[in-house]
Formats: sequence, structure tokens, C-alpha cells
Amino acid sequence: MKRKAEIAYSAEDAALKSLLDISRETGAEVRDILIQVIFETALHREIMRGIITAVELTEQAYGEYFKGSMSVENVKQELLRQDEIEKEAYELYLDMAKTEENTLLRNIFDAIARSEETHHALIRYINVKH
Repeated sequence: MKRKAEIAYSAEDAALKSLLDISRETGAEVRDILIQVIFETALHREIMRGIITAVELTEQAYGEYFKGSMSVENVKQELLRQDEIEKEAYELYLDMAKTEENTLLRNIFDAIARSEETHHALIRYINVKH
């Protein structure tokens, strides 16, 4: 996944640079349309950067973490605090999805809200199962 995200990042970066060059030479008559394309291309590029970072952090966590000696009860207590963060994030992204006019952003916020909801369910599962 990381390699594909790096390729996509490079493509989006090149596209964004080209769009910005075009915008310097064009008039106001296409500004509104071009602005949306620039915004969404920049968003695509940054999503790819985020995927690259997420893969790197996950690889780091997998290799370097999970070696502690915290008791299961203490882990459960920490996860209860984390669950509150997940619930707040869910509500925030759900609200953002409901109020956003840009379809791409609305769909992203909705997908993130669903992901936060899954985090909540997984944390509850850990607390019940262990």
C-alpha cells in the first residue's frame, strides 16, 4: 500500500503544480471551477501523504511497541479514556459530514465517522473479552 500511495502522491503533486501554473495564466472566468480542482487535487495529495505516514507509524508500532507489562485491568482503564476520545471524534466527524457542502469532503468525513464508530466497537470488545 505504501508504494502505491507514494506513486499516487507523486502524481497528485505533479498535477497540483501544473494546475497552479495554469491558474497563474488564466482569467477569472474559470476561477471557481479551477479552484475546486486545485482544492481537491491538494486534498488527494495530502490524503496520500497521510496514508504513507499511517503505514510508517503502524510499522513502527508493530515492531517497537507491545512489549510493556501493563496489567489487563490498567489497559482497560486506559482504553475507557480512549473510548471517550473516539466517541467525541465520531460526533465531530458526523457533524462535519452533515454540514459540509463539498461532496468529496462530506464523504470523507462520513467515512471517518464510521471508522471512529468501529474504533469504539473494537475498544468495547477488548474491554468485554479480556
